[in-house]
Amino acid sequence: MGPSTNDILGLPRPLDGLGNGVLAFDIGAYEFNLLATVGTNWLLNYGLNPNDPLVFASHPNGIPFTVLQAWVADANPTNAASFLQAAAVSNLPPVMVYFQSSSNRIYSLVWSADPQTNWAPVAGQAYVRGTGGLMSLADASAPGQQRFYRVSVAVP
Repeated sequence: MGPSTNDILGLPRPLDGLGNGVLAFDIGAYEFNLLATVGTNWLLNYGLNPNDPLVFASHPNGIPFTVLQAWVADANPTNAASFLQAAAVSNLPPVMVYFQSSSNRIYSLVWSADPQTNWAPVAGQAYVRGTGGLMSLADASAPGQQRFYRVSVAVP
């Protein structure tokens, strides 16, 4: 193998990643730093320790959602009442699902005939920007068969 060069971080490449004296190319990817995406201030605002390596997998106050799920939902990780939940559902055509939204997130209405498998987005109701208040997503094409619905949230 040829001589070692440096990557954009100044680390030698190829690298002796196994510590056995043999230089070898790695896959070339950099580790994803979730803390850099979320930010320490967000964690500190809720009294969470940004230096805890398991902070994003934790369940503060016994809440059934992780800190990472709270961040994705733009919710308070220490208050279960702040998480995304249906406020109301109208089963008259069109089926409407109402929920409190965040203007910093996008929402999708998905459906399935079997809640264990095969969830699919409702046409025209995927990746809809939140309003910051009560909003609804609708399924105008719901046939006469039974359907189950979920609202998913994502970071834009």
